[in-house]
Amino acid sequence: MLPAGLYFSQVVPTGENDRVSRKFLTINHTTKGHQNYDKNSICAAPCRSRTDRRCLYGTVRRISGQIQIRFAEVFTLLPLFTPAGIWGVTLGCALSNLYGLALGTNIIGIWDVFLGTGATFVAAVLTYKFRDIRFKGLPLLSALMPVLLNALVVGGELTLVMSPTFDMRIFWLNFGSVGLGEFIACFVIGLPMYRYLQSSGLAFRIFSNLD
Repeated sequence: MLPAGLYFSQVVPTGENDRVSRKFLTINHTTKGHQNYDKNSICAAPCRSRTDRRCLYGTVRRISGQIQIRFAEVFTLLPLFTPAGIWGVTLGCALSNLYGLALGTNIIGIWDVFLGTGATFVAAVLTYKFRDIRFKGLPLLSALMPVLLNALVVGGELTLVMSPTFDMRIFWLNFGSVGLGEFIACFVIGLPMYRYLQSSGLAFRIFSNLD
């Protein structure tokens, strides 16, 4: 899972971050604050002196904003219906990450193919494992697994791209934004869909032959 369309800025030493330099441009900080910055940007490190300093300002292609609600993330709940869903969502994530890598839209790169896919696999296994733990008939703990795993792993990956020193402020920002988008997909959209499929009998007709 990769939330596209991130905007960010970070104070870094001149010449650092060659590996992501093609995705950034330089802006100045002055005593009056940020000059010519996009109002949608997020300043990860405020000016610490009165002198101008060089900053990296993210220009990652905007798709749907920093908090990205991806309807495809609803499929992370497939293991609730069948263990085959574990392999389905894992393979789908791997192919999606590879496709983004081939197009050059995956800013994390090859690591996301392994780490992002790995997070999806672990979350899918835990979703299946906790499927019988329910609150008012809903598998809330299972639905929480992809939220936490993606927020942790993808948030960490994005932080490494934005901050080679792994600034914890940036990490918690990414953790929150990734987690919120995932929460909406899984809890606001996914769980009502799960309840409908179960109550209507569609889940049995669709998934009974996959167990």
